[in-house]
Amino acid sequence: MPWNLYYSERNILEKELKQLSPLHRLAFAASICERFLPNYSAYVKENGHGNPMVLRNALDEAWLVVQGNSANAETINSLIQNCEALPADEDREETYKYEAFMTVAAICYMLSACLEPTPQNVAQVAYMAEDIIFETIEVERDIANPGCSKNMTFDEMEKDAANHPFWIKEAAKQNNDFQKLKEVKTFNQNFIESFRKSSVRDGKSMIDLY
Repeated sequence: MPWNLYYSERNILEKELKQLSPLHRLAFAASICERFLPNYSAYVKENGHGNPMVLRNALDEAWLVVQGNSANAETINSLIQNCEALPADEDREETYKYEAFMTVAAICYMLSACLEPTPQNVAQVAYMAEDIIFETIEVERDIANPGCSKNMTFDEMEKDAANHPFWIKEAAKQNNDFQKLKEVKTFNQNFIESFRKSSVRDGKSMIDLY
């Protein structure tokens, strides 16, 4: 591409996505969403409530659209409503609550993109990955050195984040996926299955939750 996840380069991603067909764009976003799902599973394990299958079913529907099935607006909107009902009580202190909210939001963006697979809509899913990684690194930084982030400019925090393994791995994965999609004009079942399986390694999310 190359797409480095920088906030200042978001316009680059949208321009690059214009090179892909609508279905190729959706495959790019669906791969990212697969790396979001383990975040919600971690939330459920820690807090003892929630239903990961709601998100799994929603993403499975998105993959059917990638395969060429028509996106049914009624079905998609119903799945969005089901997903939006999942987030935890905002007033309750829970482990991985932020990660759960971000995962739900990413899946909802994915579903919306199924109805309108514009570069801008698809890019929102990638931006969610960027945001959750950036926030996770900021928390890690401030745990190691309390208050450190408050003394840094945004550009300094972004440059610091860009050297973190989470950021490096996700940027590399998105660029690799994009290149694969550029090289394949039409999808067949074998490609989609292989592409989907390669979305997640070791069952972990982009921030190593599972």
